[in-house]
Amino acid sequence: GSLLFSVSMNCIILPSGMYSGGFLGIAQLLRMVLLSVFPSLQSVGDVAGIIYFLLNVPLLILAWSRFGHLFSAKTALCVACYSIFLALIPIPQSGLFDEHLTACVIGGLACGAGAGLTLTSGCSGGGEEILGLLCLQKHPLLSVGRISMALNFAVYGVGFLFFDRQVVVYS
Repeated sequence: GSLLFSVSMNCIILPSGMYSGGFLGIAQLLRMVLLSVFPSLQSVGDVAGIIYFLLNVPLLILAWSRFGHLFSAKTALCVACYSIFLALIPIPQSGLFDEHLTACVIGGLACGAGAGLTLTSGCSGGGEEILGLLCLQKHPLLSVGRISMALNFAVYGVGFLFFDRQVVVYS
């Protein structure tokens, strides 16, 4: 599931100029800032995968004590796989599809299938899912979906300020 998600993200979504939401979207925004300050980082590979992992470390530590060791270990493995694959799979200069809508639909379906495979195996891709579960424990009116939507609203809101609005809508 992690491999399918990462291949879809790096080979369909990103070459089309789109980006992700959630913690991966935050990692991609941070990557953009880091590359503008340190352009030589581009030779390392896609640092968004590394940033994604670093953003997840505190959540994984909390999950270990709150949700049990099996879920946390599987989730840590999944997050590590996402991070490694996102960092190592090269992002081509041009996407597989010329049209944004086609890339959006096919990339979204493939990324969703990859994320779904990780969820059905009893783990999580980390990020907003762990954050949502933690918030749900403290505030029963909050849900994983609400936390995810709020985080995505914030990520795409920042994108709306700095990117082409059409790209934000497709993303």
